[in-house]
Amino acid sequence: MTSVSINGERRELPAGATVEHAVAESGAQTGGRGVAVAVDGEVVPHGEWATTAVREGQAVEVLRAVQGGDRTGLEIAGRRLSSRLILGTGGFRSLEAMGEAARASGAELATVAMRRVDPSAPGSILDMLEDAGCEVLPNTAGCFTAREAVTTARLAREALGTT
Repeated sequence: MTSVSINGERRELPAGATVEHAVAESGAQTGGRGVAVAVDGEVVPHGEWATTAVREGQAVEVLRAVQGGDRTGLEIAGRRLSSRLILGTGGFRSLEAMGEAARASGAELATVAMRRVDPSAPGSILDMLEDAGCEVLPNTAGCFTAREAVTTARLAREALGTT
């Protein structure tokens, strides 16, 4: 037998076990879409599950897509939110449409891309989200380098007072 950790629990697998055996032991479907596996922190592609051996003491993490989740709220940076839905603000045809979607969704948190100032841009996304009851979480979408992303994140923290 081979003793391994599967999703944090000690399990015994037969000698010569593969990642495919570990996935089956976890209860996930071995051929199922939406399932991913890492062994000792390294992702193992689906096509290698049947041929990748699992050795004594290794840690196997098996993840799958799930519906639902915890009905309790969400806490981010000390802020308690009753909704776990995070609204993305890109792609709306107008600020008004985004505001309507934010109100209808019940989301309390929305991501906002930080960009250079465009003096011709009408309206305020921050006012619209505040009116819809959403906290703002800045993101660095649109940055092309790590340096630009870090600078944008620092500017966003200053502009929005986030931590």
